[in-house]
Amino acid sequence: MAAFHALVGLAAVATSLGSYWDHAAVHHSVETLHKIAAFLGTLIGGITFTGSIAAFIKLAAIKFSFELPFKRYLNKPLGILNAAALAALIASDSTGLGSLLLIYATFSSFALGWNITNSIGAADMPVAITVLNSYSGWALCA
Repeated sequence: MAAFHALVGLAAVATSLGSYWDHAAVHHSVETLHKIAAFLGTLIGGITFTGSIAAFIKLAAIKFSFELPFKRYLNKPLGILNAAALAALIASDSTGLGSLLLIYATFSSFALGWNITNSIGAADMPVAITVLNSYSGWALCA
């Protein structure tokens, strides 16, 4: 199940990025609602992708440990920067800047998904899987 959620998350990221770039190429601008949907689809999809991989590794009892540097201090700044990136995306009409902001959201969401899920104990992993299942649905909705 975790592997399936990872694929759904990655598909949401790819679809969100592709939709933004396709819309920008055809219409030479992107509406605000489309920008928000692309950003949220990318952000939630990325969290789902790496979070599901971390959950799979824990549930499969694979002996693999990778801790992000400063993991205890990472989530809040990444969350704040993503909120700022979304605001900048909405305010800007530049497709180039929008692309950079969405790529930032992709990589920062990968870090967030890994860091959040990897910090959860094995006993709470069924709850994490349930949340990731919800995230995959929200990512696809966006």
